[in-house]
Amino acid sequence: MGILLNDGLELDNDASILHGLPYVQEYSQKGMTMNAGTPSYVDTYRAPDMEIIRIVRTGIPAADVLGLIRQVQADRDWTSRMIGLSRSTIVRKARKGERLAPAETERYLGLVGLIGQVQAMVETSGRPEGFDAASWLGRWLERPIPALGGLAPWTLMDTAVGRQLVAQLLQQIESGTYA
Repeated sequence: MGILLNDGLELDNDASILHGLPYVQEYSQKGMTMNAGTPSYVDTYRAPDMEIIRIVRTGIPAADVLGLIRQVQADRDWTSRMIGLSRSTIVRKARKGERLAPAETERYLGLVGLIGQVQAMVETSGRPEGFDAASWLGRWLERPIPALGGLAPWTLMDTAVGRQLVAQLLQQIESGTYA
């Protein structure tokens, strides 16, 4: 028995956000860390550009977005807007077993990459036990940030430049150069 979402969809208990991607078996061959048989957020964050391009072109299962929304524990409306789809469209695609289009997959991977970036930061600090990078990031993305002119970071996540700006801000926080 899996996790039953409010939308009537069921996710396996041990399924991670990336469970449906074709590169899962390749990750284990490359020696990357696996969580429940799938790549971790950090592995996705550190994945080579050519691998990300291949994933974007293949698309990810829409059901994975629902799992991500659940893990981020943030407002479902802004989470789905970051991906570029309404929640009802995500649910419909998930029920039909459809994959996201390349642009939607790219935005999804941008959010997954940020979670991986945060997790990597915490692991580098030496105290990752009990830290939930997905839910922390979800809360942080909702807060207005002075360095972004008072905007909440999630409002920038729908564009590649915005995602890059948010990632740079996280790097500044890690290095202590946050302004």
